[in-house]
Amino acid sequence: MYLKSGNMKPTKMYNTELVLQAACAAQRFNGAYVKEDETKYHKPNHQPTKWIVTKASNKSLVYFLVTGNLPSYGHHPQRYDFLENCNIKITMDDKCLAEDIKLHFQGKLFEALGGKLNEYVENIWKTLDTEEVPAYGVGLLCSTPSAYERDAKKEIIEDTVLENCANEYIGSVNDKIEGSVKLINVFYSKNYESFIYTGIYENKFLVNFWNGKELGETNEVIDIKAKIKRLGLSKFYKGAWETSLNYVKKIDDKKELTKEEAFGAIVEGLNILSGDKK
Repeated sequence: MYLKSGNMKPTKMYNTELVLQAACAAQRFNGAYVKEDETKYHKPNHQPTKWIVTKASNKSLVYFLVTGNLPSYGHHPQRYDFLENCNIKITMDDKCLAEDIKLHFQGKLFEALGGKLNEYVENIWKTLDTEEVPAYGVGLLCSTPSAYERDAKKEIIEDTVLENCANEYIGSVNDKIEGSVKLINVFYSKNYESFIYTGIYENKFLVNFWNGKELGETNEVIDIKAKIKRLGLSKFYKGAWETSLNYVKKIDDKKELTKEEAFGAIVEGLNILSGDKK
């Protein structure tokens, strides 16, 4: 369908529900939100080297599913070849997921009325409330399943925090601590060139810390030594009491030696080498 606006060129419109279903199919097919086509040089046996698309962008897949048309071969030959041979279709699971996504964002009505939604989520909410969308709306809906997955992950973490963490802190600022932490969220920040960790310390306390090293993965339990940096309410988990740590060091399974023990071990080794002790 085309939408006319004065003397301007008619705007192509697309069915919102179908676009969202196609976006779910594209997310499933790619396993993630792929913004641009992924390409590489390929050299078949005894054939000239050619440039191919190895993974089409979610938007390319969505337009293919919604319109049923391949892109112009003259403008996008590599994308044309990929889409012509890819086996993608909208399944019943995709349709069910699309309905869940719509209900999820409709549930943010009260946040929207209170002005608590960020612009991106608010645009998703408004777009899903329409029957048809123009091209820019298609682009927004292509990333919506990924936004839904992030929301779902955050809600799982919030539930974990509320169920397990006490409204108290580990200790006071500058206290040294040692114990186990179950990592409930781990991600790498390119801006700060550091891993940012959220975890539950000793099955009771919400903690967060940064580290340049990869100390563990989500759901992994690690032993640490650290120092309490700051105490306060969490900005991300509904005001839960949160202890911020610094000088975090992961403790290996092997027992660490004190300076005296290490020196003694060195002396004993030297004695053995010199023949004083067998």
